[in-house]
Amino acid sequence: MVRKSGVTRVMVVDCLVDSYEKCGCGGSLVVFDLLVRTYVQARKVREGVEAFRLVRSKGFCVMVNGCNSVLGGLVKVGWIDLAWEVYDEVVKSGVEVNSFTMNIMVNVICKEGKFDKVDDFLAEFEGRGVMLDIVTYNTLINGYSRVGRTDEAFEVLKSMRTKGFEPGLYTYNAILNGVCRNGSIERGKEIVKEMVSIGLTPDVATYNTLLVECCRKCNIVEAERVFEEMTQKNIVPDFLTYSSLIGLFSRNANLDRALGYYKDMKSNGLVPDNVIYTILINGFCRHGVISEAMKMRDEMVNQGCVLDVVTYNTLIYGLCKNKMLHEADKLFYEMVERGRVVEGLQIWDEMVNKGIDPTIVTCNTIVKGYCRSRSPFEAVKFFTRMASYLVNPDRITYNTLIHGFFMEDEMDKAFELVNLMESQGLLPDVVTYNVILDGFCRQGKLHEADMIYRKMIKKGLDPDRSTYISLINGHASQEDMKEPFRYHDQMLQRGFVPDDKF
Repeated sequence: MVRKSGVTRVMVVDCLVDSYEKCGCGGSLVVFDLLVRTYVQARKVREGVEAFRLVRSKGFCVMVNGCNSVLGGLVKVGWIDLAWEVYDEVVKSGVEVNSFTMNIMVNVICKEGKFDKVDDFLAEFEGRGVMLDIVTYNTLINGYSRVGRTDEAFEVLKSMRTKGFEPGLYTYNAILNGVCRNGSIERGKEIVKEMVSIGLTPDVATYNTLLVECCRKCNIVEAERVFEEMTQKNIVPDFLTYSSLIGLFSRNANLDRALGYYKDMKSNGLVPDNVIYTILINGFCRHGVISEAMKMRDEMVNQGCVLDVVTYNTLIYGLCKNKMLHEADKLFYEMVERGRVVEGLQIWDEMVNKGIDPTIVTCNTIVKGYCRSRSPFEAVKFFTRMASYLVNPDRITYNTLIHGFFMEDEMDKAFELVNLMESQGLLPDVVTYNVILDGFCRQGKLHEADMIYRKMIKKGLDPDRSTYISLINGHASQEDMKEPFRYHDQMLQRGFVPDDKF
């Protein structure tokens, strides 16, 4: 369904109502059902709810399939409160709800963890003649298992069987997940045996559930036994299988085994992602093998993976821990250059909390990152924190801040920093003056720019090529060609090569 730009949902519903009424008794309510379902299928759940309510406001009902579609869509995007609102509206409208409606809302109850509501809710549906089915039981078993309430899960399993429903692979995998969440590997193994005894074939999800728990408990022997068993049964390991094993051996200083599973993973056609690379990098860093960590980082980049804050944090902390502060600063700079200023500040805080003293290079990187992202006031907030870490700002710090404020036309703030800089015994250098001069030129304040130029020379500072380029371009933009040529000649006299573009 295509809705033209400018056509509102009210207009669409009005058009459908008009068409329906013109058809008389031959019209079908399915058209309203399709309208609502189309919105949901197009991932426009909010619009679907609005259409549902508009149809009702016109005195028509959306059929149960449309109602279920809206409810399912709301649950999928996590709008639980709105799902209950719509459910109440559906019931009040007199729509005959069915088992699909029931199962959607049972899933909601499980997601909310409000299991005390289950019995009364199911009793309502039974009163309407809607009985529990295999999906209901599986949803409840999965809900209880996900929060570790395995006793209740087994009770539901027992009730399920008494009603004539046979548990399937999904049922057992859900219970196995709950048992393993509670830390009982042995009970989990018994459940797998029971599955096999009733004719069910464990799948990769079954073995991964056991394997993840073994790895969480650092039970290397059992983890390898599970892996061996699954491969013997021709069950192909997946991403979770390998990431669990690689993490297990990386944490336990057995990097050769971790790399073995890493290579095995790639030979099976699985492409490592950020998670796998970061696990290995962390393992190398924790055990002081920084060169291998950096090689893995290079491979990660070559494979098209983008380093995230966890990867950067792992590498930077590893470098700092091994006294490789220059390399850590370079990596930190790379991170902030890519626009990850907030994440950089998080890493800064973690470094300080771990007892690592940040360097002036690290601080200047954060200041530059904020200024480049047009947030000089945030940069100043960080600037004021530097003193508490016994890091004194240098000329680079001040010049970066001054430039940041000039770019935002915050002239007063920029000059405050110049004065503060001088009061701290740091005399402005040619870079400082160039920043101020260029700022004035950009704003068309050429008289002020000329004054700064003369002040530079009076202070004994030699203008550089950037000084002249700013002055030439600034004056040329005002169509005053006398001054550009004058500065052009001075530039040549000082031995600088102009770009001759003005």
